[in-house]
Amino acid sequence: MTENIVSFGIIGFGGYAERRLIPAFTRTRHSRLLAIFRRQLDAARLSALEYHIPFYYSSVEELLKNPEITAVIVATPPAFHYEHALLAARQGKHVLLEKPMTSTATEMEKIVGEFSRKQLKLMSAFVMRFIDAIQKTRELIQNESLGELSYAGGILGINASMVKRDWLEDPLISGGGVVADLGSHLLDLLEYTSGKKIIQLKSILRPRYSKKTVEKNAVLSLEFDEGVLGTLYLSFTSLRESGLTFRGSKGKLSLQNFNRPEAEVELELTTERGTEKIKVLNRNYYGSMLDHFARAILFDEPILSPGESGLHNQQLIDRIYNRK
Repeated sequence: MTENIVSFGIIGFGGYAERRLIPAFTRTRHSRLLAIFRRQLDAARLSALEYHIPFYYSSVEELLKNPEITAVIVATPPAFHYEHALLAARQGKHVLLEKPMTSTATEMEKIVGEFSRKQLKLMSAFVMRFIDAIQKTRELIQNESLGELSYAGGILGINASMVKRDWLEDPLISGGGVVADLGSHLLDLLEYTSGKKIIQLKSILRPRYSKKTVEKNAVLSLEFDEGVLGTLYLSFTSLRESGLTFRGSKGKLSLQNFNRPEAEVELELTTERGTEKIKVLNRNYYGSMLDHFARAILFDEPILSPGESGLHNQQLIDRIYNRK
């Protein structure tokens, strides 16, 4: 490990890594990308040449044997997260684990236990926690700008047919549909921003989730502790959209299209004094996440979204899918 720099490997170098992680590494202070894994060696070699990555592999085991790699990002399809995370732990690598964490909460519980036993860092990649607009939202709620919170809700949608992930609608690989893919983010965000835990939830999934079919649209009704209520709308068949709304005894807070990296987002806060528009500039929050994890490794700083938060999230998803 170069002084104050963590060398990362990416297990699962696909469209997400190219669109989000490659630009993010150029905006970090404590992180560098040293190696990638792709299933086809020729594809791995071409990607390494294109992005000036020193090492490339078509074997996860060989990547993990590289002594220069300190941490890995597990970005393979969810069905492989359990295997790849445990392989990394055996080689003494810290792991940033993409969401949804695993196929079941039982798998995630074993991962959390293994990393704890080996005293390795495990971070759940809830990247939306690092969005500047989300940090401001949490600050306003925690400072009681809305008074006593009564409602927390959100919308997240994409047109999945435009996304280059062939496995997304295969439940044996994806671990679920829109609830697992997008809902994992919003379930986490509502708990993180509100400071409340979800204690009850009900869902309508269409089509119904099964071993052969994933849901493309979902509506969730939520109850948090302290009597806070909420709803979520999730879609694989909509325009790209994101939104959050919070209501309390003293006001309402809403924000739209909050997850645009390196763009200005407007928060609308309405109280008895009127409506205030608060502008927040989002940085590259993928880079913020990478450097946060690097600092946790380098300086033993607390992790904002540790493995336990991913386990809790997976438990909520399992409840929605009625998994035992």
